[in-house]
Formats: sequence, structure tokens, C-alpha cells
Amino acid sequence: MMGYRRQYVREVEDEFDGRIRHAFGFKTTSVTRPVIIAGLISAMREGLHAIHDKTTLEEMLTFVRREDLRAEAEKGAHDDTVMALAIGWYIRPQQRMTVLRQKSEERAQWTADMWEDYRNADAATRKWLIGKWGSPK
Repeated sequence: MMGYRRQYVREVEDEFDGRIRHAFGFKTTSVTRPVIIAGLISAMREGLHAIHDKTTLEEMLTFVRREDLRAEAEKGAHDDTVMALAIGWYIRPQQRMTVLRQKSEERAQWTADMWEDYRNADAATRKWLIGKWGSPK
């Protein structure tokens, strides 16, 4: 995994035996590309204000549909950030929405900031912090 702790893992059907296996990364193909771009277009129509990255916004201004209907950057322009955003938006629903609790033997080493938060918290928040970080070592 090249040292990256969190990578996108997709399910792929094995062509030989039909079993589901896991593969790393997103595969952009002639089938997936129009789907992810359509999803991004829909999302941007609803909330373009959510994009704060200047490079992405500039690339969006030069992202066009060619005569053969393929969406891509104009000649001489780039679309890397647009495509990264499209992929990110497409896989977003697959992300875990709950924090996994650490095993008791994998408790966090509390830092000074964590102790400060704990000391300043009320009883309910202290209980929640212990559930999130584990008991202090």
C-alpha cells in the first residue's frame, strides 16, 4: 500500500471464478468516466459554493465537452483536480460514517491537549472522550 494508511478499496468481480475481491484505487474507464463526471456536474449545480480551491475552480472553467461528447480539459489546459474531485464525490457515499472504537490495547497516548480538553469537560463529555480515545495510560 506504499505507506498510505487509508486507500480507497473497491470490490471487483473476478473474471475467472466470479468471486468478489478487493482492489486498490479507482479505475477510470470509458464506462466510469461519464458516470463520475455526471455526478460531479449534478453536485456542482447544487453547491458550487463548496469549492474553495482556486486551481480546481480554474480547471473547471476550461473543462469542456468535445464534439464527440467526451468531457475533458481544453487543449493546453489540465483537468487533474476536476477528475480527482469527481472520483472523490463518486466514492463519498462508500465512506464509513461512524468512528471505529479502538481496541482496549490500542488506546491513544493522551497528549497535553487531550488532557486539557478532558479537564475542562463536563461529566457527559468526559465519558464521550474516554469512549473516543480510550482510558488514559
